[in-house]
Amino acid sequence: MIALSILGCGNMGRAFLAGLLSNDIVTPQLLTIVERREDRCSALKGEFKCRAFTSLADAPQSNYLLLAIKPQDLQAAAESICAAISPETTVISILAGVSLQVLQKALNGHAKLVRAMPNLPAIIGAGMTAFVASSVLNDQERLNIEQIFSAVGEVLELKDEKLLNGVTAVSGSGPAYVYYFLQAWRLAAQDLGLTEKQANRLICQTVKGATELWEESDYNADSLRQRVTSKGGTTEAAHRVLEESQVAAVFRRAINRAATRAEELELLVKETL
Repeated sequence: MIALSILGCGNMGRAFLAGLLSNDIVTPQLLTIVERREDRCSALKGEFKCRAFTSLADAPQSNYLLLAIKPQDLQAAAESICAAISPETTVISILAGVSLQVLQKALNGHAKLVRAMPNLPAIIGAGMTAFVASSVLNDQERLNIEQIFSAVGEVLELKDEKLLNGVTAVSGSGPAYVYYFLQAWRLAAQDLGLTEKQANRLICQTVKGATELWEESDYNADSLRQRVTSKGGTTEAAHRVLEESQVAAVFRRAINRAATRAEELELLVKETL
C-alpha cells in the first residue's frame, strides 16, 4: 500500500494530489499534504478530504515523499525533510535542475531517491513524466513510482540521469513549443478570414487527430506528412516555404539550446545549494 506525502501544493503538487485520488492510487487516509500557507492548507483539506499540515514536522511519516517545492527552497527545507524521513522513505523530487547528487547531499546522504521531470499538461492528467531512480530501489518500489506518476499522465523510466536534460528540452519545455506554433497557426487562420473561435476548433482537432494517427500508425511522422502532400498541391506549396525558411533546422537548434540551458541551470543549482 502506498502512503504518500506531498511537500508543496502549487500547480504541480495539486495536479499530483488530484490525480492520485481520482485514479485511486492513494487513498485519502494515506495521502498527506504539507502546505505552509494555512489558508491553502485548510482549503485543500476541505476539498480533498485528506490529511493536511502546515509543517512537515507535524505530519505522519509516509513511505513516499514527493517534493513539489521550488528548487531554491530545498536548502531551507532540507533539515525538516531529513527529520521527517527514515532510511526506508523514497524521496521523489520534481525540482528542476536538482540532480540526484545534489539532492542526496542536501538530505545528508539519503539513498532512496527519484528525480523526475513532469510537464504542464499534468494538471489535466495528460502529462509526460520521465524519471530516474537510484539503484537501491527494488522492483516493487519502482512499480509504485510508475503508479504515482501515472496519476498525471504517461511515464518513462530512464537509466541515465544525464538524459533528463534532454527530457527537459523535449517534453518539459515541449508544451511551450506547441503553443508557440498554435498561436502562429491561429493568426494565419485569422488572416484568411476565419474567426478566432473557428480557427481554434479547426486547429485543435487537426492537431489531436494528427497526433493520434501518428501514435496508432506504423508510419513515422515524415511518411505521414508525405501521405498528405500531393505533388503540385497546397501542402507541397506550404512545405516548400517551411523548407526554404529552414524551420526544421531552427527548431532543432532551439531544442538543443534548451538542453544546454538545462545543463547550465543544473550546474548553477549545484553551486548554490
